[in-house]
Amino acid sequence: MRLDHHFWRRFAKTTWEKKSVTFNNVDSSLLEMDADHIFNSLVQYSDRARKQKETSGLKFYVNGHRQLDKAVLKLLPRKSDRSLAGYHDRMAALFLDYCLVCDELLQFNHATQKQLNE
Repeated sequence: MRLDHHFWRRFAKTTWEKKSVTFNNVDSSLLEMDADHIFNSLVQYSDRARKQKETSGLKFYVNGHRQLDKAVLKLLPRKSDRSLAGYHDRMAALFLDYCLVCDELLQFNHATQKQLNE
């Protein structure tokens, strides 16, 4: 199955927010992006945010409540977390329920931007 623009147009019309779905035998270069790749991209984006003291494109929620931007800078992934699991362990020690949203990873990670756009 190729996840091209024809597929997504049909998917949006017939399936999106209408029913649950599972995909098997998907042909997508996104499968090459493993947890390490995603973690490293998040760390790069987080490092830039800390350097610029700007959380644009990042949102952090605790118990469903969005946190203030200043607090978010301290809660972003760091290289010392070593992995997504390590980051989760650090956050789980602080919060019962948390969520990090990175809306801009596509725009920041130029090496995989084409891959993500596809």
